[in-house]
Amino acid sequence: MGDLINISQEYGFTKAIHIDEYFSLHPELSPLVAKTFPKARMTQAKEKVIQRLGKDIAHEDINFEAIMLMGDVDYFELSLAIITDLLLSK
Repeated sequence: MGDLINISQEYGFTKAIHIDEYFSLHPELSPLVAKTFPKARMTQAKEKVIQRLGKDIAHEDINFEAIMLMGDVDYFELSLAIITDLLLSK
Protein backbone atom coordinates (compact mmCIF):
# COMPACT_ATOMS: atom_id res chain seq x y z
CA MET A 1 0.00 0.00 0.00
CA GLY A 2 2.80 2.43 0.89
CA ASP A 3 4.40 2.25 -2.54
CA LEU A 4 1.12 3.15 -4.25
CA ILE A 5 0.65 6.15 -1.96
CA ASN A 6 4.23 7.28 -2.70
CA ILE A 7 3.66 6.88 -6.44
CA SER A 8 0.41 8.86 -6.21
CA GLN A 9 2.25 11.63 -4.39
CA GLU A 10 4.91 11.65 -7.10
CA TYR A 11 2.08 12.31 -9.58
CA GLY A 12 1.24 15.36 -7.47
CA PHE A 13 -1.69 14.06 -5.42
CA THR A 14 -1.19 15.49 -1.94
CA LYS A 15 -4.01 13.60 -0.23
CA ALA A 16 -3.85 10.21 -1.90
CA ILE A 17 -5.89 7.50 -0.20
CA HIS A 18 -5.70 3.77 -0.87
CA ILE A 19 -8.96 1.85 -1.38
CA ASP A 20 -8.16 -0.21 1.75
CA GLU A 21 -7.79 3.01 3.73
CA TYR A 22 -11.09 4.39 2.47
CA PHE A 23 -12.86 1.13 3.23
CA SER A 24 -11.33 1.03 6.72
CA LEU A 25 -12.95 4.42 7.37
CA HIS A 26 -16.29 3.37 5.87
CA PRO A 27 -16.82 -0.40 6.30
CA GLU A 28 -20.57 0.16 6.04
CA LEU A 29 -20.07 0.54 2.27
CA SER A 30 -19.96 -3.23 1.98
CA PRO A 31 -21.12 -5.06 5.12
CA LEU A 32 -20.63 -8.49 3.54
CA VAL A 33 -17.02 -7.79 2.57
CA ALA A 34 -16.41 -6.22 5.99
CA LYS A 35 -17.17 -9.61 7.54
CA THR A 36 -14.45 -11.38 5.55
CA PHE A 37 -11.92 -8.58 5.05
CA PRO A 38 -8.79 -9.34 7.11
CA LYS A 39 -9.11 -7.44 10.41
CA ALA A 40 -5.36 -6.80 10.72
CA ARG A 41 -5.31 -5.33 7.20
CA MET A 42 -8.30 -3.09 8.05
CA THR A 43 -6.67 -1.89 11.28
CA GLN A 44 -3.33 -1.21 9.59
CA ALA A 45 -5.01 0.72 6.76
CA LYS A 46 -6.99 2.88 9.18
CA GLU A 47 -3.91 3.63 11.28
CA LYS A 48 -1.89 4.62 8.20
CA VAL A 49 -4.48 6.97 6.75
CA ILE A 50 -5.13 8.66 10.09
CA GLN A 51 -1.38 9.07 10.65
CA ARG A 52 -0.91 10.56 7.18
CA LEU A 53 -4.06 12.69 6.82
CA GLY A 54 -5.10 13.30 10.44
CA LYS A 55 -7.73 11.86 12.72
CA ASP A 56 -10.48 14.09 11.29
CA ILE A 57 -10.28 12.22 7.96
CA ALA A 58 -12.61 9.59 9.41
CA HIS A 59 -15.35 12.20 9.84
CA GLU A 60 -14.78 14.48 6.85
CA ASP A 61 -16.49 14.44 3.49
CA ILE A 62 -13.69 13.80 1.03
CA ASN A 63 -13.72 15.65 -2.28
CA PHE A 64 -12.17 13.34 -4.86
CA GLU A 65 -10.53 15.02 -7.83
CA ALA A 66 -9.24 11.84 -9.46
CA ILE A 67 -9.39 8.07 -9.16
CA MET A 68 -6.37 6.04 -10.21
CA LEU A 69 -6.38 2.26 -10.47
CA MET A 70 -2.82 1.00 -10.14
CA GLY A 71 -1.66 -2.60 -10.07
CA ASP A 72 -3.67 -5.69 -9.35
CA VAL A 73 -6.71 -5.25 -7.18
CA ASP A 74 -7.58 -7.45 -4.20
CA TYR A 75 -11.28 -7.54 -3.47
CA PHE A 76 -12.09 -6.27 -6.95
CA GLU A 77 -15.83 -6.20 -6.29
CA LEU A 78 -15.28 -3.93 -3.29
CA SER A 79 -13.00 -1.61 -5.26
CA LEU A 80 -15.47 -1.48 -8.13
CA ALA A 81 -18.39 -0.72 -5.79
CA ILE A 82 -16.54 2.07 -4.00
CA ILE A 83 -15.22 3.61 -7.22
CA THR A 84 -18.72 3.51 -8.73
CA ASP A 85 -20.22 5.13 -5.63
CA LEU A 86 -17.59 7.89 -5.76
CA LEU A 87 -18.14 8.53 -9.46
CA LEU A 88 -21.90 8.77 -8.95
CA SER A 89 -21.66 11.07 -5.93
CA LYS A 90 -21.61 14.85 -6.11
